[in-house]
Amino acid sequence: MITRIRDKWRTPLWQSLLVGMVLFCCPGMFNAINGMGAGGSAAANTALVAKANSALYACFAVVGLFSGSIINTVGPRICLALGGIGYAVYIGSLWSLDRSGPQAFVIAAGAILGITAALLWAAQGVVVMSYPLEAERSRHFAYQWSLLGVGAAIGGLIPLAQSVRTGTTDAVSTSSYIAFFIIVVFGIGLSLLLAKPTDVHRNDGTPVQVESSPPFKDEIVSILKLVTDKNILLLTPAFLASNWFYAYQFGMNGFYFSLRARSLNSMMYWLTQVVGTFAISGILDLKNVRRRTRGLIGLAVVTAFVVATWCGGVAFQLTFTRETPAPNKDWSDAGWGGPFVLYFMYGMADAMFQSYCYWIMSACTNDPQRLARYAGWYKGIQSAGAALSFGINACEIPFIAELGVCFALQVGSIPLILLVALGVTDTNYGLEDTVVPPKDLVQAAGKAAALVYHQEHEEESAGSKEKVGDVDEYAVAVPA
Repeated sequence: MITRIRDKWRTPLWQSLLVGMVLFCCPGMFNAINGMGAGGSAAANTALVAKANSALYACFAVVGLFSGSIINTVGPRICLALGGIGYAVYIGSLWSLDRSGPQAFVIAAGAILGITAALLWAAQGVVVMSYPLEAERSRHFAYQWSLLGVGAAIGGLIPLAQSVRTGTTDAVSTSSYIAFFIIVVFGIGLSLLLAKPTDVHRNDGTPVQVESSPPFKDEIVSILKLVTDKNILLLTPAFLASNWFYAYQFGMNGFYFSLRARSLNSMMYWLTQVVGTFAISGILDLKNVRRRTRGLIGLAVVTAFVVATWCGGVAFQLTFTRETPAPNKDWSDAGWGGPFVLYFMYGMADAMFQSYCYWIMSACTNDPQRLARYAGWYKGIQSAGAALSFGINACEIPFIAELGVCFALQVGSIPLILLVALGVTDTNYGLEDTVVPPKDLVQAAGKAAALVYHQEHEEESAGSKEKVGDVDEYAVAVPA
């Protein structure tokens, strides 16, 4: 009984769900509090939190580039736990700020979180891209991203309920920070339950990873070789754009809405990501449709949604500027509904775009170690973009200028994604010695090979008979 439970636990699905629960507890709480603007504190701290986020993503960018190699060296379990600790430190710094603690602690905590979060997200990337079968990867990503979104949504409920009860309209309460901190610590404990990659097996018993980790020196060389990987270079602008918009969207939320309205906005921003991820995964994991076709259809859907959402954003942003007195718009005010719908559409567009980025990376290879490097590169470049955008936001440039850059980067990266999508093959199984194909594919390949052999054998036999017949006919025709 215990052996059966252990074996079930060590399958790709349960390992993905475990990582999803860690995302629920750690980045989920971070997203809930960050999505409210100013880290949930008073609007006067917006610039401070923007600086902390800039430090966070700057450190994330540097460590993220090498995090795949760290994962391949020490394993995803340790990296997942270290990542959780960083989230606890960051939320602790906001708790301290709420109690009149030093502002420098918030910025330092942001830098610490940048280092550790890079490890957590690289671990998440290798689990979601290399553990599931090719036809299940977008679905597994949807499971994980949905748990992240639900975590952020539930996290957003905590200050929302307290602000409704107390009537507070400017900042979350101390008890909210305590609740966030406890949930993050629980997530750290969950991360320790992750199995070693070599212990994880598919339902048919085949392993997801068979190679031992190469020396760290060789890993660094492999990371540097990514700059010669054509697909990764084409996808890099999309990686840069994939988190760039957070600074604008969260900053706008903190500037324009009241506390309870921005709490509700934050909750819906993350909750609707569940819809976005499952909508696009339903296309990308369609059965009986060629993988390249699925990729092209999925990219068309993502493009249409992203462009439509940003067009709505431009129309809304033209109604106010940074110089406008903070509207403090509440859900009881007239004109709140339109911006509210736009804000959760931003969340859906984010989920769909990032889902596609993960899918297209996993369509390039099945090698777990290579995918770990891809995940690290993705999060590193993504965080470099976020660091730049939060730094720009801290300088308080016009909102419309920030939006324009976000729009241009994201839409401009789509033609380059298309070039990669056009080169997607039906499968990568059998092309890489480091990957064990699933048994059913091996059996199917064996049957196909046997069928081809028998067909060729029958053709050879038929040709031999015809040849023999010709000889006999010739022999009869020759006089004795």
